[in-house]
Order: sequence, then C-alpha cells, then structure tokens
Amino acid sequence: MINFNKQKAAEFVKKEIRRKRKKQFPDLDVQYMRALEINDTDTISDIVSKKQSLRNATNIDTGSFQTRDELVQLWPTDLLGSNPFVSNGDVSVGQSGSLS
Repeated sequence: MINFNKQKAAEFVKKEIRRKRKKQFPDLDVQYMRALEINDTDTISDIVSKKQSLRNATNIDTGSFQTRDELVQLWPTDLLGSNPFVSNGDVSVGQSGSLS
C-alpha cells in the first residue's frame, strides 16, 4: 500500500493553486482600478468577489478527502482553469510519488 500523507499532499496542491492564482491578481487589480475610475459598482463588486474566491481556493480541509484522486478533484477549475494534476481523466503522479 502506498503511504499517503494528507497534509503534505494538500500543501502541494495549495502551492500549485497559489502559483496559478498569482497570475490572475495583477489583471484583476487593473480591472478594479478601471471600474473604480468610472464608478462601476457592479464590476467592482464582481472583482472583489472573484479575488476573495481566489484567496479562499487554498482552504482545503484535510478531512474532505481520503485519497489523491479525491484531493485532485478539489481543484477549482471554475477559478483556475484545467486541473494540472489530471490528464485524460486520470490523476498524474510524478516519479517521486508526489502529485504532478
């Protein structure tokens, strides 16, 4: 049986989430400033909500999954796009045994 450290696996996925979301914040900041300049409160609210969702994406509860497959399914595709840990519907595991 493969040893599975849920805490380390969750941290690995969180690191990738942080890497992917970091790319989105500068663009959202520009959109926010433009909306602020024209007092577009609906757009401002949408951007604030999206940024908060991006921040919350790393709130992974280790009790919410038991296997690597279940952890990988927690990837927020609606926020960050395609899951980097899945190819052709299968979980991709690196040679070191970590998710990749």
